[in-house]
Amino acid sequence: MPDTQVNVSGVEKDVAGCEVNVSAVWKTVHQIWINVAGTWKEALNLVTTTNRAVNGFVTSPGTSTAGLRFNSDGTKDTNIDGAYSQSGASTDWIVPNGFASADYDIRYTALTGDALTSAPAAENVWIDLGSDRLFAVSRSGIGISTSTLTIEIRGPDGTTLDTCTQTFTAEVDSGA
Repeated sequence: MPDTQVNVSGVEKDVAGCEVNVSAVWKTVHQIWINVAGTWKEALNLVTTTNRAVNGFVTSPGTSTAGLRFNSDGTKDTNIDGAYSQSGASTDWIVPNGFASADYDIRYTALTGDALTSAPAAENVWIDLGSDRLFAVSRSGIGISTSTLTIEIRGPDGTTLDTCTQTFTAEVDSGA
């Protein structure tokens, strides 16, 4: 939400979150759309995912892994050959991270390629984001394993808030 601002008494202020009172219960607003000259434009989206490719590469003997972990704290890490690194705040699955909770769910649908070697649930099964969720493909013999999938995140009301396409490639080279 870093690019969402409101003007308060002539001063631009960053929007850190948005809630609305529904029947005396405060609820988080996940998306805001505004109409600009007859065209609807997204002004706020707490949940965002990014299409990306993650590539692992090792020389034999060894195991190559490529994956993505959606963390319960709202961050997202790449897994390249067993090493995790945060992708950066701009690619977290929810911003601000304080809105992360087990009320959000995630699922994947395989599109092409090899089966995932690590998945938090069966394909097309929603699972809550109250725990870290890893999607990855691994390879231990010489060659390449690739998996392309769609990942979706839905909010507490069951509405899908964002979808992305991920491609994971794990390669083991002969070294020759």
